[in-house]
Amino acid sequence: MMKGDAKAKSRVAILLQQYKKIRKHSEKLCKPLMTEDYVVQPVEFVSHYSNYDPQTGANKSFLVSEKSQTVSIQGEEIAFEKGEAIFMEISQKYDMETISKLAVESGFAESAVFADSLCYFADVLWEKKD
Repeated sequence: MMKGDAKAKSRVAILLQQYKKIRKHSEKLCKPLMTEDYVVQPVEFVSHYSNYDPQTGANKSFLVSEKSQTVSIQGEEIAFEKGEAIFMEISQKYDMETISKLAVESGFAESAVFADSLCYFADVLWEKKD
């Protein structure tokens, strides 16, 4: 084993240890919640809405204003009507086979997979191939 390989493996081991610690704490915090309650609610009078398309694997997320309100963002006043949706992101969902294929096609290799007990969700750690 080359010196650089050992150093890289050590960094990965540290990252894995930190990840497992944070994941364990997150799971403890979420234990009393229903899955739909896992979403952070950062702003008063705003709720989260998402729409999953099982054909494409795309999950679109929105914040929805629960009342007419004005919000100050970096000194700018922005008005929102009740029910107004603000598009936030598209989170693309993949099965494990597709994730592995994407890794290889992108010049990476899977080094670890962290999944929930039902394998509904996984975080996959990739390493750049030399």
